[in-house]
Amino acid sequence: MNRREILKGISVIMGGAVAPSIVKAVLSSKSTSMLHKGWSPNLLHENEDVLVTTISELIIPETDTPGAKAARVNIFIDKMLSEWFNPEEREHFRKGLAEVNSAAIDKFSLEFINCSINQQVQILREFEDRSLDKSNDEGIGVDQTGVYSVERNITILKPFFTQMKELTLVGYYTSEIGITQELKYFVATDNYEGCIEFDSVGGVWSN
Repeated sequence: MNRREILKGISVIMGGAVAPSIVKAVLSSKSTSMLHKGWSPNLLHENEDVLVTTISELIIPETDTPGAKAARVNIFIDKMLSEWFNPEEREHFRKGLAEVNSAAIDKFSLEFINCSINQQVQILREFEDRSLDKSNDEGIGVDQTGVYSVERNITILKPFFTQMKELTLVGYYTSEIGITQELKYFVATDNYEGCIEFDSVGGVWSN
């Protein structure tokens, strides 16, 4: 499964087009991740990076395969923000992070990262419901620019949780862990097996 196919799959999951800035980054020849020792965020503050790491792991947690944290999705997101997103997208994303933290403080008197997992999930579900309600109530549709348009001359960015989920999915499934362990990377050989039992597949395969 190449990067273009991964983006198509994620757009189906998300129910709309992946943001153009993400598409351009992923399809470029330039790497969208910097998995080197001693890495530090280019754009996000340290507390924002911790928050991004926590939220992404809640979206794709570790199970029998590594989760978003192990795949270093936070590095992908910081690189997307610093090198590919426009100023409006960056501001929108960081505002969303701040709102998640504020919601945790208001609801549980704790920073989001200090809340229990159940509390964190509860807050994120509220943000997800809000993003769905916003799209349904305003009759917003996805156009080719990747933003939600009400009218031709009125555009608003995707809700924060939608944006965060999109970045997490793309970052994870274009990482080495996502491709080789979650998608079960298949190395082509001279062998051809035209008929195999479905149960033996064990997951979605990439090549």
